[in-house]
Amino acid sequence: VPAVAADQLGLEPNVGIAINFVTPGSPAEKAGLKVNDIILEFAGKPVSDNTDEFARRVLDVKANEKVDLVVLRKGKKVDVK
Repeated sequence: VPAVAADQLGLEPNVGIAINFVTPGSPAEKAGLKVNDIILEFAGKPVSDNTDEFARRVLDVKANEKVDLVVLRKGKKVDVK
């Protein structure tokens, strides 16, 4: 998340991953994730701005395992299942 956007949204520094693209037909799309959502929590744990760390966490999820997320969408926190 760019620093200026984080400041405007009231996010702590180094928190969250912004979604730039959602693959059509992907689990992310089916779950309702949208471009420009900011992922704040993944599987009950806070998400930092470290994309490599986040990718590892996603890869650790088993096929068909349900994961809860909290995203910031248009300034409001939204639960995504």
